[in-house]
Amino acid sequence: MPARTWYDGEPVDLDERGWSRLVPTFLGVGFRLAAPCPEALPRAEAGARAVAALAGADLDPLPWARLRAAWEGPVDVLGGWERHLVRGLGRPWTRVVPVEAPEEPRVLEERVSPWPWPTRSATAGLPMLSRLEAAVVHEDGVLLLRTDASGALRTSVAGTPYLLLDGRWVRPAGGPWTGWAIEQEDARTGAEVVEIGPDELGAATALHAVDEHGARSVSRRRPPPRRTPPG
Repeated sequence: MPARTWYDGEPVDLDERGWSRLVPTFLGVGFRLAAPCPEALPRAEAGARAVAALAGADLDPLPWARLRAAWEGPVDVLGGWERHLVRGLGRPWTRVVPVEAPEEPRVLEERVSPWPWPTRSATAGLPMLSRLEAAVVHEDGVLLLRTDASGALRTSVAGTPYLLLDGRWVRPAGGPWTGWAIEQEDARTGAEVVEIGPDELGAATALHAVDEHGARSVSRRRPPPRRTPPG
């Protein structure tokens, strides 16, 4: 299935280069959500509506209706609104991009990022469009954990982290938007959502991360993680 694009309910023939030129006009007011299966669509659409509500903008319902009517496989749903200095937000753009099924779990070296997770932004915890921050701190073969300025764990570049702590599974509070795949992992593990500080992070005996399409990354957890110094 090729990528498909809509502009306020109208299909638009737009290639990846054209979409890449369009995205900067959103000035950060956009969303990116994963839909690994039809059951994930309501949760994903709720995330898009949360971004629209924050922006005071309309969400185009047609792409979501088309996905419900004719499911063809896992997709990312991206969207946003052009911003004009005088007229404010423009009409909504939406793009549906097919995604390959997750690979087998990856076993990665665990590190803690020196760049703190932002907690004071109005968009913290929403499924925003930009992945620049993750790309900047990405390293092949590394499960990079993101902590806030206090050292509390919030997320990882490989998805939501799950830690085995005193015989029970936990995942961090205060992280980014979590979709259907994370809800399934919560049900599988019985994980609690808790504050995970440096002591808890160091004491955990196992750690894995699950992304929004259900792909799993497993930490070697040997030795315990250490914060990488800047530079």
